[in-house]
Formats: sequence, structure tokens, C-alpha cells
Amino acid sequence: MIHARWPRIGEQVSMTPEGQQRWQTTVVQDRRGDLLAVATPAPYVGKDDVRPGQRWIVRYVDAMGEYRFTAVVRAVEQRPVALTWLELADEIEAVQRREHVRFEVRLPARSWVEEDEGEGRAGPGRGQPGSGGGDTGGADSSGLPAATVDISGGGARLRVAKQLPPARFYKVSIQLPDGPVVSRARVIRSCEQRLPDGRTAHHYALAFENLRMADQDRIVRFIFAEQRKLRRRGLS
Repeated sequence: MIHARWPRIGEQVSMTPEGQQRWQTTVVQDRRGDLLAVATPAPYVGKDDVRPGQRWIVRYVDAMGEYRFTAVVRAVEQRPVALTWLELADEIEAVQRREHVRFEVRLPARSWVEEDEGEGRAGPGRGQPGSGGGDTGGADSSGLPAATVDISGGGARLRVAKQLPPARFYKVSIQLPDGPVVSRARVIRSCEQRLPDGRTAHHYALAFENLRMADQDRIVRFIFAEQRKLRRRGLS
């Protein structure tokens, strides 16, 4: 059973006016009681398309499912940041359980502790990637090197030579053929594997948090493409 939940501050959501299919992606900025503030989607900033009393459909996903609710616009702010304040008008509905296909594949990856999650001085696996700290292709320039054991649209299992520093959340970068996928992640379970040469490999099953829908689609397309290749070769 999926337990419906409020979207979290910093979480990506999609929204559209009720009765329409003009989905726009935005991010939750604040929450006050039963009110939720999202950044007004770019196409609507400075326009009269978002008005108090208007009803919008909001949806968001995580590793367990897709959630959706109807909200009423209570206020619109333009300065200093364009915000739309929404009030829940109906129960949050878990509309789909995402049964992700898990595919065994070795892909280059890196993992590091999410900024401000680790304790003490920065070291291997800590801090933001690259010099700019953004979730870009530069993510592969720092962090602990790893490789996937398997991957799905909801998470991945990584094999890491060194144990990850303790933390609630990590960032992980996985290199797909068309570029890296970078996501926040949490550890579901972990174990150690003794290798024939006496070394120890650390395995971490990770659930993606706030993975962009576009990146999730890229992972799923990659898995389906690889499965088609195996079927053509008679290996699946």
C-alpha cells in the first residue's frame, strides 16, 4: 500500500489548470500549515493566467508511486520571487504504483554525501561535485568511484570499493550512454562482498529521491533498449 504524503520543500512537482493538460514543472518553495508555495511556472510568470480561486492539479513521484491532488490558488506573489500559494482542496491520491524493471548492468557511477549531510571535514565521498556544485555532467569529477550492479527507474545498486561515509542522503551520478543522471538518493540496504583477491566490495541499494521525470524516462528507455538487444541475440 502506498501512503500519500505532502510534497516536500525542494521537491519537483508538475501542475496544470484543472480540466487541461498543460503540465508545467516547478519546485516546492515553502509550506505553512495547509498552504503550499510553489515557484510559479515560467510560462505564467507576470501573466494573469494564475489567479486566486483557480483550481490546479498537482502531481509528483517518488520511488514508490505517483501522487496527485487538486489545489485552489489562494495567493500569487510576484516579488521578490514569483510564488503561487496553493491550498489542498481534495485528498492526496496515490494514482499509480511504479513497478520498476530492475536491469543488471555495469555503468560507471560516483557517489558523495549530500552537502551539509556529513559531519566533520570534507573527505573522499563528501561535498558537492565539481567546482560549481551543480547537478550537471561535471558530477563525475569528484566523489567515490563506483559501478552499478543493476538499475531501475526507482533506484540502483552500486558496488563501491570504499565504504560510504554515514549520512541520511547521498548524491549519485550514473553515466548512461547519452549522459549522466544525477539524483539525490537514500540507502535502502547495504552488504559487503569478499572478492577472490581478498579485497572487500561494498554494495548499496539506493532509492532515488526527487529524480527528474525526464531522467527517469531516460533510464527506462535505456533498460528497454538493452533488453531489446538481448532478445535479438537470444539472451533474454
